[in-house]
Amino acid sequence: MFLQSIEPGGKGEGKMSLSAEFAAAGDGREAMERSLEGKVSLHGAALMLHGVDIDRRLSDYESTRTFGLADIGAVLFVGPIGLVATKGHDYARLLRAGEGTTEVRILVSEWSLREGKVHADDVAAATRKNRIAVLGGLDYAARSFDGLSIVLLDKQGCAVFAQAVTGSFSDPQVEEAGAIKTLLGPLIDLVEKGIGQLAGKECEVIYDGAVSAP
Repeated sequence: MFLQSIEPGGKGEGKMSLSAEFAAAGDGREAMERSLEGKVSLHGAALMLHGVDIDRRLSDYESTRTFGLADIGAVLFVGPIGLVATKGHDYARLLRAGEGTTEVRILVSEWSLREGKVHADDVAAATRKNRIAVLGGLDYAARSFDGLSIVLLDKQGCAVFAQAVTGSFSDPQVEEAGAIKTLLGPLIDLVEKGIGQLAGKECEVIYDGAVSAP
């Protein structure tokens, strides 16, 4: 079950496919970690997540500020981002809330490893109403986050809401989630209509990967 690596006893339904290839050289763990290269690919579709209604929570700006996008990232993106859930923060509380169900229409989690660093090549998921992506990566050799952020996207692929995770794996620092530019209306309007459209100008597309908008 795709939730087991985050929260023992997590309730979810659906199948995911995982493929990975790694290569390393050198003597000793540190040298091997710094030379680590490869790819990890995790794909899933038609997944059901019980215990939290992510779409309902994302429809409310204040609610999003309360639990943060990093909470959702830790639940949805098993793999590197899941490290956050086990180090100093109780993100799995979302799963224990017992409130509603989330349908994850598609989840893509593709990471590349080079010289001990892990980069999010295409990491995103779409529920019935929202699309969320992970940008940046991790420095595995240094045991730290490397420009990692979790972003709520509008239909154009522009960022509506973002939260960064910095610091070490053992002491991650999660920045306060914040709206991009100014909050121009209800959060759900920003997602559905696009912040560029509401602002009357083009926005910067930061995600154009395999996961399409709902």
